[in-house]
Amino acid sequence: METMEEHRLIKIDEVLSICGVSKPHIYRMISRGQFPAPVRVGPRAARWRLSEVKKWIDGLPIATEANWN
Repeated sequence: METMEEHRLIKIDEVLSICGVSKPHIYRMISRGQFPAPVRVGPRAARWRLSEVKKWIDGLPIATEANWN
């Protein structure tokens, strides 16, 4: 069950902190359909749904020793 926290809209700085990748990388993934697109909240303001960012993270493959070789 989702909590109110998961429905929170977050700024790009928090997205970058959570995901550990650069801003250009986030936007490249968005353009390729590999990362959730932001929600427009104003003419020059965009936010991401925390729940969608968490879902993206949950869908990443788990690194195993076999992946590193």
